[in-house]
Amino acid sequence: MITRYELNCGCIERKGSLNNITVTLWKEHNVYHVRAHDFVNSKRIMWQSFQTLKPARNAFTSWSHWLIKKGRNG
Repeated sequence: MITRYELNCGCIERKGSLNNITVTLWKEHNVYHVRAHDFVNSKRIMWQSFQTLKPARNAFTSWSHWLIKKGRNG
């Protein structure tokens, strides 16, 4: 898991699955964003924005677990 400092410097955290669905966490304009995207079907699954890092990390973790489960089940 990347640090708050790395997010402030423009780094992103991303988890992906074999079926080309990714969950991404990044910070832009002092807001943390979590997005799940299906690149096979070219559609965004969800996008949430947070003022603080803790709920953003919770959402990232939750969606990452969903992604792993989805990747196993197809």
